[in-house]
Amino acid sequence: MGIYLLQRYASQLHPLTLAIGVTAFALLVANRYASEWIWQTWLSSSYAKWAERLFPLILLGIAIVLSMALHWSTHGVATIGRIPQGLPSFTLPHISDLQEALKLLPTAGLMALIVFVSSSSVASTYARFRGESFDANRELTGLGLANLSGGLFQSFSVAGGFSRTAINADSGAKTPLASLVTVLVMIAALIAFSNALAPLPYALLGATIMASIIGLIDIATLKSAWQRDRLDGASFLAAFVGVLIFGLNTAGHWSNGVIRQSHLAVE
Repeated sequence: MGIYLLQRYASQLHPLTLAIGVTAFALLVANRYASEWIWQTWLSSSYAKWAERLFPLILLGIAIVLSMALHWSTHGVATIGRIPQGLPSFTLPHISDLQEALKLLPTAGLMALIVFVSSSSVASTYARFRGESFDANRELTGLGLANLSGGLFQSFSVAGGFSRTAINADSGAKTPLASLVTVLVMIAALIAFSNALAPLPYALLGATIMASIIGLIDIATLKSAWQRDRLDGASFLAAFVGVLIFGLNTAGHWSNGVIRQSHLAVE
């Protein structure tokens, strides 16, 4: 949400939810950028690293306990609620009407384009941060295979997201093994921990994403672009300020408009 929308809906802010979110955000930012003062003053270097990595998980557990003890949901705090248990079942795609399938093609094509652009942006950004190579063809192949397999289990479109990737990288993930661990944790949550996660406030999840996204603000690239090409630097800065003021929802509204126009064109 940008500054414009924040001002527009300021009257709808829920004080307790705001307090939870701001407190969690402040603690997470302090844990990330002031860990040497918070942990290393009384823990050894190795233990301080573990404390920094585990703190978000500990904070999540504390929030769940407080939510249950203080009955936050009855005071207007939005929580995750009950998560449906069980794993998705294998289902072969079924097309009952070819005309309906043809109507979906423009929307599906637009979604595929957005998925590829979003995932490529995430992958190329982190490849640049880590000095690794990036291959757009391999990225497209991986997305295609992931969506084909996901379609057999009625999944949403598979794409790389900045928020999820930022949280993963912020937690210290360096190899694809981290994704496997994430999958195992999600399976465990669907099978056994759905009720345990129900009291978790959404504000804490939002704070976690915001604290992780801060690391993606690339000041060095802006400085380099401004020194080499003022026009390029100005467009870089304009995009940043535009998102900060109006939020990413503006792009979402534009995409929805394109999708609706595609439906009208087909009909």
